[in-house]
Amino acid sequence: MTGIARPLAIPPVLIQAEPILHFSVVIPAYNAAKDISHCLASVFVQEFDPAGYEVLLVDDCSTDATRDIASGIAHSHGNLRVMSTLKKSGPGIARNIGVSQVRGRWIIFLDSDDTLASNLLRHLKEFIDTQAGDLDAVGYNWSFASADHGNSSLPPAGRRDQAALGLNRTDLLKKYLCLHMDGSVIYTAVRRELITHNHLCFCEGYHEDVDYIFMVYWHARRVGYLDEVLYYKGWRSGSIVNTISRQHVQGFMRAGHGSPPSFKRTMKAFGTLCIRSTGRDWWRRCHPAREIYRRAGSPAQATELGTELYECLGKEFDPAPLKRTKFQPPNTGR
Repeated sequence: MTGIARPLAIPPVLIQAEPILHFSVVIPAYNAAKDISHCLASVFVQEFDPAGYEVLLVDDCSTDATRDIASGIAHSHGNLRVMSTLKKSGPGIARNIGVSQVRGRWIIFLDSDDTLASNLLRHLKEFIDTQAGDLDAVGYNWSFASADHGNSSLPPAGRRDQAALGLNRTDLLKKYLCLHMDGSVIYTAVRRELITHNHLCFCEGYHEDVDYIFMVYWHARRVGYLDEVLYYKGWRSGSIVNTISRQHVQGFMRAGHGSPPSFKRTMKAFGTLCIRSTGRDWWRRCHPAREIYRRAGSPAQATELGTELYECLGKEFDPAPLKRTKFQPPNTGR
């Protein structure tokens, strides 16, 4: 009887697991050709395995070489993806495009004229690993870049809301609504699931992160704080944060008024803690906008911005048209 041939042994196939992406760094950029190489360099010198993070740069239809520079850098950094908006839309929309493509567990927002500390990812990962699983956002401190030290015209640096980040949710939101907290997203790492599950999106225009970070705090099961300077701001005279315009006033008022609709529903659910509950709380909200036009470069610009602010206030609180009077800018001591 002829024996049945035994099948040849099949060698085991080793399947390499996809590396875990711990972090995604999202960078909106517009006409940042002078800064983008320095910004990206700070990400790629991280004391962290490059296979554990990705970088998504979204060019907002720059008219300079920003996209070309970033694309050239991407040739030597496989974890950098460069994409573009369809039209110039502002940093919020650019961030939305980046967030829609991320794969990391945690999202870090970085502006194109700023840099990260080289130990940011490593220290964030170490901090997150020591926390319970309900941690959804981590704030950290910031300073001006070393190149700007010695510039006496710079405002004070660093967060002043550290204590508030350790409060329970209700007290934290009270602090935020009373303008006792920073309204930026660039000093906070956010769990991706919080953003995708709750469909959080940035709005168009300026001050786009004021209502966004509020929604992060609203939905977060817990917010932590890592007491280290991990973010460095540049000081570019022409940047959005260092210029004053009608769009700044309109953007700030839009954020406080409650756009997008999810923000309005949340504010309604928050009940008596809503900013509009008392005139005093409302004035606190308006104070930063008032400071914007008080620091205008000329009386004419202060008049223009003051008129814009008053018109925004009238549209929100008084259905009758405002009586048009000549606005007198305050004495700024100049």
